[in-house]
Amino acid sequence: MNDELLHIVKKHSRAVKVRVDTQQKTIPDAKRNIDLTFHAIDIVARIAKFSVIKILFIESRLWLTELAISTLFAIERL
Repeated sequence: MNDELLHIVKKHSRAVKVRVDTQQKTIPDAKRNIDLTFHAIDIVARIAKFSVIKILFIESRLWLTELAISTLFAIERL
């Protein structure tokens, strides 16, 4: 994966995790965040030129979720 992208993702991961946790007040909010996470996993897979399955095996699920949410946040800020 591009080092610059990875740096952006890591920099924002904690703030994004807090933001997502505080926004999950209802079931629809939680479902929307899960949908966004899986969408972001697909983005990460395309950027890294890996299949989603390969990424799932490379990293733990928690790190992958943070990476996915952080990637969405980083893309949103560009």
